[in-house]
Amino acid sequence: MAAVAASAAFAAVPVLGAQPAHAQYPPPSPGLTLSSTAVYQGSKIAFIGRGFASEQTVVAELLPEQTRLGYFRANRLGAVWGSVEIPRCTTPGNHVFRLRASNPARVLEAGITVLKRPGDDPCTAKAVPKQQARAAALPAGQQNLADTGDDKTPLLMGGAAGLAALGGGGVLLARRLRKH
Repeated sequence: MAAVAASAAFAAVPVLGAQPAHAQYPPPSPGLTLSSTAVYQGSKIAFIGRGFASEQTVVAELLPEQTRLGYFRANRLGAVWGSVEIPRCTTPGNHVFRLRASNPARVLEAGITVLKRPGDDPCTAKAVPKQQARAAALPAGQQNLADTGDDKTPLLMGGAAGLAALGGGGVLLARRLRKH
């Protein structure tokens, strides 16, 4: 009888002294949930990703442009959540929203559709590149010449002015020497 009581007391000690479990077992399966699968250019999209390593850095990306949307840190259960803004000039159409981490590698992806923002499109009025502006200013026969990016006109103009100043100074010096 004493042996039964002693084994019951021994079995109860670990159960009473056990700490509460913080991790869910089995861990939740990897997954990605988005607030929407259709989003306007310049709008935000919220997400929850599960299945990363504890405290792992996760990057949110938009493909195929491989645009980095932000960096996030998974909690100790391997979940990461947040919201990111889809850039205003993202091409409308089908894209992939990706959460990616390395060491250990984990990639979660979901298809989204980027919709054109109604109204004026600020992305079509982009600044004209410098090479196009220069080509437009050239005479018709020279517009197809390669632009090497090296414009020596200011240097040549400065050099010509410098030579003229030296020449004028030389003439004045010669006149003074003749007078003496």
